[in-house]
Amino acid sequence: FFAQYFMQKSGEEVVWGLEGLEHICQKVEKLNRDMAARIRSAVTGDAALNALVKLDFFGKNVFFELEDQFINLEPLFRSYFAEEDT
Repeated sequence: FFAQYFMQKSGEEVVWGLEGLEHICQKVEKLNRDMAARIRSAVTGDAALNALVKLDFFGKNVFFELEDQFINLEPLFRSYFAEEDT
């Protein structure tokens, strides 16, 4: 979201939804797959590859966890919303 803010500040068009974050996660996933292939061809042990697999798993789950947690976080930001007339 900070990147989106700074992009908007410099005059670029931004998307304020999670679509941008999802796109970044997809790019990181591809990078991790490619890196795993390089590690597999260069290293005989499994430790480095296992570490990358764990990192990739963590990265994939962070996005889905964020989506779920936004529901829980929204009430914390209600004070920033315009007050509704009652």
